[in-house]
Amino acid sequence: MKKLITFFLLTTAILSYAQIGINTPTPDASSALEISSANKGFLPPRMTLISSTDGTTIPNPASGLTVYHTGNSALEAGLYTNIGTPAVPNWTRGAIINETQGSLVKKIKYEGTSSDGTKTVQIGPVEFRFSPVSYTVPEMRFLAPLTSNTIANYHSGQFVHATSGTSIAYQSQNRTYTSANWNVWQNLAFSGSDGLNTLERNEVWLSIQNDPDAIYCVQFVILTKGASNIYSIIATRY
Repeated sequence: MKKLITFFLLTTAILSYAQIGINTPTPDASSALEISSANKGFLPPRMTLISSTDGTTIPNPASGLTVYHTGNSALEAGLYTNIGTPAVPNWTRGAIINETQGSLVKKIKYEGTSSDGTKTVQIGPVEFRFSPVSYTVPEMRFLAPLTSNTIANYHSGQFVHATSGTSIAYQSQNRTYTSANWNVWQNLAFSGSDGLNTLERNEVWLSIQNDPDAIYCVQFVILTKGASNIYSIIATRY
């Protein structure tokens, strides 16, 4: 029994300082853990995240923590990594996005007699919706608190104008978000607080100070369907 305990303690000590190889006696020198198999894969923990800022499903998730999200109306199914902090998570699905390839697309489409302010599109550090007050005005806010003032510069244009039947030129505007109003919805209207009519599309090109390497193109569309409307938001991050 004494020999068995000694062997166990010795093995534990070795594993504490050495690399671990599963199905391989020689794990790669650069890895802490290597799993080798010719016909089986690695299965990570599977769960359903509430949103890209979910800190409830896994309380205080470590930066770099990776899980498989099974998919819901908030997030597409896939492998997600927390690129934020334990206090302010930012779950992001793996994708290559740089100057020459890749983009991230999020969208929502729903039917109703008026817009629903609870139906939003989250992408990067921000989210978008149709105003639940004016019903047709595009709005944006941040998902997590800001440590400094952040300016969102945008170019907004209307297409297939319900009155003239033609497109209207883009207008350049900006919105300022602070540590006090980061979660307050601000309009991204074409002019003032101008909203969309049915059969009309607003296209917003957006750059955000605290996400300097990305450009966003967000399209807000309202179509008619019988006595109700179809509201659609398509957000692309380049």
